[in-house]
Amino acid sequence: MKAAAELRNSIIRRSLGVVGFYVLGHAFNYLLLVTTNRTLAPEIFGLFYICISLINVLVTPSLTVVWSLAQRLSIIAAAGSTEAVLAELGRNLRQLLGWGALGAAAIAAALLLFGRLIGVDSLAIIPFIPAVALTSIMVELLRAAFQALQRFAWFSATWVLWCALQYVCAMAGLLLLGTVWAGLAGLLLAGLAMGVLGWTVLNGSSAPASGPRDRAAAAAPIGATPLTAKRLAPLVCGYGLFTLFVNLDVLLAYLLLERQQLGAYVASSLLPKAIVTVTLPVAQVLMPVVVARVQAAQSTRPSLVKALLAVTVLAGMGALVLGLGRGLVCSSRFGLRFCDPGLMKTLALAAVPLCVLRVLVVGSLALAANWRPLLQLVGILLVGVSAALLPTGPATLATLYLYAALALTFVYLALDWMAAPCRTAPRRS
Repeated sequence: MKAAAELRNSIIRRSLGVVGFYVLGHAFNYLLLVTTNRTLAPEIFGLFYICISLINVLVTPSLTVVWSLAQRLSIIAAAGSTEAVLAELGRNLRQLLGWGALGAAAIAAALLLFGRLIGVDSLAIIPFIPAVALTSIMVELLRAAFQALQRFAWFSATWVLWCALQYVCAMAGLLLLGTVWAGLAGLLLAGLAMGVLGWTVLNGSSAPASGPRDRAAAAAPIGATPLTAKRLAPLVCGYGLFTLFVNLDVLLAYLLLERQQLGAYVASSLLPKAIVTVTLPVAQVLMPVVVARVQAAQSTRPSLVKALLAVTVLAGMGALVLGLGRGLVCSSRFGLRFCDPGLMKTLALAAVPLCVLRVLVVGSLALAANWRPLLQLVGILLVGVSAALLPTGPATLATLYLYAALALTFVYLALDWMAAPCRTAPRRS
């Protein structure tokens, strides 16, 4: 019992376990970027990368919704049956397809009006960006059901298979037609295929999650707090700002740099951005642990310290490896084309405070300090206004981004630590 409780509160051990499969899947994602970097013309590669960044900006805030849904489905699975989980999942998928289609149409309209500002103004490209984002959210919802049902083999397998399928389909489109929209169509096809596979496997489950229950439980409300727009708005807004900040330098590079400089900046940012992506599981593990400790009236400071330690070590090791091997990565026969060793070193250093910032943001959201993440607006404005006013080259933009990430993270950490007395919930009488 004690060992089980320790495992539930574990940050470092579980983070490392999740990171393993996460890295394996993302190896295909970064193989896609490396392959396109070596096979496409600089301007086509830059545009494809911008589209991928926009999709990430649209998808990543929805991970907070997926995390919340995973908690709710876990409660349903413990109290009911597989049928109850599938019924709740079906309701959420219908809502996603309904509201998501409207949102995708609105995003496509916005890109038609303002996409020229960031270089995405092709009628052939614009519809695929929100469509790929929508199918990606659908796949993540299906994976949340595997997580709730403790079918971790399928939870991990679907992630790795999805990433591999994205690589195969996107590269097939890019190589056969040589256009960005064909690569995006491949990503869309991969998402649809994984959606069908995930739903088929889930509906093939007939055994109850925790013993037999009345089938009426599938339609009855379960003892989990429903997800509402009021609850989700701060989560999506706070994590959405973080996602925007992570990709802000690349978006500014597209606006401010010449196309040749853009190719060098994007290529130099690929592996530093990978450091930020790979450390995501630390935040995924932290959120439910913090919530559980608050409900048990326990201090959350130990969990936050462990998460900060884990993410700092992981990100620091990644930055060190890139810093020492940047010449090999950029100059070798099989390295990245167009990348600049100096830019890569600066952006790798910037990845460390970004990883720390994500842990702080997720910790704040888990503690219901919902509006503290708005502090990220200061960093976004600092980088955006400074880059617009100063003569901006690739090195200047990267250095500005590094200093802004460091400053924002230290200020956020100081404010978060001063709020430490609020970390312990009042004990029940």
